[in-house]
Amino acid sequence: AAAASQSSSTVPAPGALPGVDKALAAVLDALPVSSLVLVRRPAPLPALRLRTGEGSVEEVEEGQLGGMAASMDWVVDAGELAQCGLVFDLGAFRWDVLGRIEEALRAVFALLALVRPGGGRLLMLLAGDPMEYLTAYFSAFSGVRVELQPAVTAVGPPFPRPLECVVEARVDEEAFEAVMEREVHAE
Repeated sequence: AAAASQSSSTVPAPGALPGVDKALAAVLDALPVSSLVLVRRPAPLPALRLRTGEGSVEEVEEGQLGGMAASMDWVVDAGELAQCGLVFDLGAFRWDVLGRIEEALRAVFALLALVRPGGGRLLMLLAGDPMEYLTAYFSAFSGVRVELQPAVTAVGPPFPRPLECVVEARVDEEAFEAVMEREVHAE
């Protein structure tokens, strides 16, 4: 029954993916060939699973994501984290995340849990100030190394910055509970 809810189609390149903005499409186009990629779009849009260089794209419904834990070479956030409150920009008077810390941490966990341990990567574009505050939501998980890349200036202001999280060790429910205890409940 789960397979029946998946649909497959062919697209010319990741840059043509529906629900993926221009800056993120440019980053997707630069991923290594033959990588297994999951693009997590904001609800209610389904996620998209693809293998770079092949052109086929498969929709993945929310209920199917749990069966994909620790299996993806790349997980790419295409707006899911912002929808879950991971927004903080002092210059724009936006600090949504302060009122949604648990929801934002759960969303970060859900994406990290899909990434293959031993070098798989979570990739997203972040725009905010201070950037260090936003990156702390990812570095709170042990076994995750955060790498903030140079801004994507080709798309114009606000010049989002790609953030890559290299997952060295599996991020599971136990890791999430440890982060919640340390970052939320102990406060």
